[in-house]
Amino acid sequence: MPSSKMTTHTFNNQETELLQIIQMHTRCSEKSAIELLTDIKHLVDGKTESMKFLGNTANKMVSHPDTNRKRGFL
Repeated sequence: MPSSKMTTHTFNNQETELLQIIQMHTRCSEKSAIELLTDIKHLVDGKTESMKFLGNTANKMVSHPDTNRKRGFL
């Protein structure tokens, strides 16, 4: 479990459990586990944003098929 003096990150219950699992399986320090979990969160957040962008782009293309055909998208 992360100690408050070690980090300024706030973790929910699921993330705290993940930290414990990381430490248990890798035998790494608390600091390393926090860094790893933070990196994973950034990757997941980035992927989520990318997927939202792709979804929004696809919706726009489907919503305006005539305009997109003229532009060569479809």
